[in-house]
Amino acid sequence: MDGLVAGAAVAFLLARRPQFVVPKLLVAISLPVLLEAFLVRVPNVLWDAAGLPIAEAAMVVLLLAALTLPTFAAVFSTHPLRFFGRISYSLYLWHYVLAWTWGLPHHAWAAAVLSTGIAYTSTRWLEEPLRARWRKQRPKGSHTRPSTVLTDA
Repeated sequence: MDGLVAGAAVAFLLARRPQFVVPKLLVAISLPVLLEAFLVRVPNVLWDAAGLPIAEAAMVVLLLAALTLPTFAAVFSTHPLRFFGRISYSLYLWHYVLAWTWGLPHHAWAAAVLSTGIAYTSTRWLEEPLRARWRKQRPKGSHTRPSTVLTDA
């Protein structure tokens, strides 16, 4: 399952059924699946074919839990998780550069720390100022919110 498609499916579901609440049993099953996926996984063909799609499905369940269950919303709204959410795109881009440059897995922790610092710097001093400038320059009413597009159809 592709993450982009999964995110679109979640947005579609919640736009069509705003009262939807993910079953807590499904969340309880997803947590150990994700723990196993992040701590035990061995990169190989079997992981790519079966493990990754299962882990992605479990992540979708946690996303739904964060959007529909108050307890999970509070957990996923903590400062460290919001920080990583803020820098996630830059972190996604920079970690590949550093991992390739330093040759993973030999220096994985150093690459993780350095890519987090670079991602924060890139987000704070490049991306956010450019987005703010772009928002000021575009004409009023030229932007349609995604939720409007989903609910007005």
